[in-house]
Amino acid sequence: MPGPFPVPEADDASTYFQTYIRLLGGENPLEADARIHAHTLSMLEPLSEEQSQFRYAPDKWSIREWLGHVIDCERVFNFRALWIARGAEGELPGFDQDAWVQIGRWHERSFRDSLDIYRDTRRTTRAWYLGRTPEELQRRGRANNNTLTVNSLLHILIGHELHHQRVLEARYLPALGSTR
Repeated sequence: MPGPFPVPEADDASTYFQTYIRLLGGENPLEADARIHAHTLSMLEPLSEEQSQFRYAPDKWSIREWLGHVIDCERVFNFRALWIARGAEGELPGFDQDAWVQIGRWHERSFRDSLDIYRDTRRTTRAWYLGRTPEELQRRGRANNNTLTVNSLLHILIGHELHHQRVLEARYLPALGSTR
């Protein structure tokens, strides 16, 4: 089993973030990630550039933007984890996910390039977390008015993707005629 990644305690993350942690059902987050990441790729890789522009409602993200959001959040969660692991002082700010998706211009990027970024981001996330000591994983810090541990951020990151994967399966793919 990779790494000492125990299920976070209630005070390791806010109620909001506990929602993502609970989605993993106590499973080791890196073991869950192997399955979740592969499933996300199996749903996205068959899509064409045109299909990646699909929105299930006018005010919702396209699949490209959905993927950009997952990537952006992973990077934010990783920076928060790095900040906390290194013992940096001060609270990190939150961010406006909708503004970031637009500013990031994910709708203009090649979907294939975005998939490569997604793969590379996850590969570096896994490598970074596998190098953490139990002491580093339990370090606490604050971001966006929430107390978090390095360990809880890994659980949140993987649970966040699982949440969005379920949205992809329920809202996007059926409208495209895909049952993956």
